[in-house]
Amino acid sequence: MQYISGEARKPSIFVSSTCYDLKQIRQDIREFIEADLGYEAILSEYDSFPIDSDKDTINNCLRVVEQRADIMVLIVGSRYGYITDHGEKSITNLEYLRAKAKGIPIFVFIDQKVSNILPVWKKNKEMNFSDIVDSEKIFEFVDTLRNKDSITVIN
Repeated sequence: MQYISGEARKPSIFVSSTCYDLKQIRQDIREFIEADLGYEAILSEYDSFPIDSDKDTINNCLRVVEQRADIMVLIVGSRYGYITDHGEKSITNLEYLRAKAKGIPIFVFIDQKVSNILPVWKKNKEMNFSDIVDSEKIFEFVDTLRNKDSITVIN
């Protein structure tokens, strides 16, 4: 628990994922975080998300991870998401990297169909996987999470 001006504040959980395809999951997890855990849920599509009007969407998300997130819940579905002008990484990927650099706990949940097809992608990267994912970058991201970053992943 963190203290601000001598007062305790609820732990904040930043939920990172693509938004539109995982809308219901994001809504359900928000309700769980707030109602069942009693923590503050931080999701970018809600009015409670703190916006700095001097920053663009990407920089607002990264700022909030840096300044407000005590924990991150990362949900990886079949969409890689918007690739930013900050390189070839999605906003979700950048949020994850910021949380990792900050050193906060990160809980990762990966869609089962993406996890199941990952070994096939590793052996056959030239195949077309467009019926499963919108970009093969999602496989690279999941592979990094599972094998290079030593993050505990829940399928």
